[in-house]
Amino acid sequence: MSDERAEGESNEDHLPLGYARALAAVRPIQWPRYVIGAGAIVYGLLIVAAVGTGSFELLDAVPLIPVLAFISFRLGRSIAERDRDPAMVQFVLAAFSAKMIGTLVRSLVVSLVYDNRSDSLDYHQWGKFFAPSFRGFDFSDIVSWSGTEFMRTATGFVYSFTGASQLSGALVFSFLSFIGLLLLWRAFLRAVPNGLGRRYGILVLFLPSFLYWPSALGKEGWAIFCLGLASYGVARAMTRSIGVGVLCVSVGLFGVTLLRPHVALTIFSGILLAAACGKSQAPGTKSSALRLVLFGVLAVILTFLASSTASFFGVPSLNQETINETLNNAEGRTSEAGSSFTPVTMSNPANFPIALFTVFFRPLPIEASSGIAAASALEGVFLMGLVWTSRRRLRSLFRCMRNQPYTAYCVGTILTFVYAFSAFSNFGILARQRCQVLPFFLALLCLPEWKREGIISTEAALEGRDEAPIETRPGTADPYPHVPADSTASTDPYSEADFGFDPYERFRDPSTQHPMDHV
Repeated sequence: MSDERAEGESNEDHLPLGYARALAAVRPIQWPRYVIGAGAIVYGLLIVAAVGTGSFELLDAVPLIPVLAFISFRLGRSIAERDRDPAMVQFVLAAFSAKMIGTLVRSLVVSLVYDNRSDSLDYHQWGKFFAPSFRGFDFSDIVSWSGTEFMRTATGFVYSFTGASQLSGALVFSFLSFIGLLLLWRAFLRAVPNGLGRRYGILVLFLPSFLYWPSALGKEGWAIFCLGLASYGVARAMTRSIGVGVLCVSVGLFGVTLLRPHVALTIFSGILLAAACGKSQAPGTKSSALRLVLFGVLAVILTFLASSTASFFGVPSLNQETINETLNNAEGRTSEAGSSFTPVTMSNPANFPIALFTVFFRPLPIEASSGIAAASALEGVFLMGLVWTSRRRLRSLFRCMRNQPYTAYCVGTILTFVYAFSAFSNFGILARQRCQVLPFFLALLCLPEWKREGIISTEAALEGRDEAPIETRPGTADPYPHVPADSTASTDPYSEADFGFDPYERFRDPSTQHPMDHV
């Protein structure tokens, strides 16, 4: 009886193989389902509001969201197959749902709080004007393909497919920014494979600034899409996929140059720094020649971008004097609206730490003067805490700039952006503009932790000594080939010698030997 009880107790300590596998399996994260559910609820409320009010603005947007959701689903499926992780489908759909919620919230705030007074209204009116002629393939009304005129023309193209609904236009450009953020995430995963890819994906796809500011009919959505495309191309080019990489970089830079040439210049500065800092994968004469050709091509592109930027700002050329003048003009224009403050420009290099802090972390909670500013201030506090917890990762910055040039690309973009945008003296405009550089800043907070290279602890050294194999003689597999396997055998190397053999036999005179001695 006691043996049966002991056997039963031992069986209770062991689970069947199926239960053991179920317990060992990693449980999938649940929060993306809740975000998707919240998006479905908000979409249902949109349908109710559209049918209840009969507003064309809302009715036109109702069928557009499922189309964009299907595209997001296909993207999620592709990412899941590439990463061999089925959970990526829900993650991408959750990011899309959060983005659509942010778009509807942004449209509601602009309509109720600001009485629809924004740049989106200008693009909307021009889009309605262009759409009918674009549907008839009549493009004679296009004035220009740069700056504000580009956005007006692009809105007309969108309205020619979706209908002249401002909310539909906001959904399309918000979706473009969503694609750009996805590309930035994939670029980081490819270029920095030992970094915190999941953390970076959550930050760039769910941070409130990315859900709110680029989610409107405006320039930010198109700019982030082009930045994402260019960054993905940079990552591909740095990981031996040069053809696709160069194509993506070219299209991305061209697209953002049409809208904001100075932003394209900041991105190109990052490419230059990456080309200068990156370690060659195959050093040699051929690699040096290719690097010279690369810098020659980059110099030509830099000249073109500098000329486009000077033309955009209405100055003859870009030099220290014209840059300072442009920054001063920007400071004067941005201080006219609310939420103004006294900026710290980069005219003096000693001001760089303060300018960096202003661009990425202000307004502070005590400087918030509205609900939107308060939300931006809370996000700034969160980013400061994230910087503190990531200090060991920031310590590896210079090593990563050398070994993984995408890090240098991010640093170069950040430095140029801070120099160009530190003159802005309005918190609202600054919070909206920094969405274009915030993904590169967040990438630095997701780098691998700094560790000493080539140094091991005493414990690891002792463990390695205990586990090290016995050193063998050259050309032998046995350290002591003359020692028999039997430990009781003699270890004398002469114990098995043939004493019947004369070692001096070969020195004797052949004439004295018997002929049969060699038989």
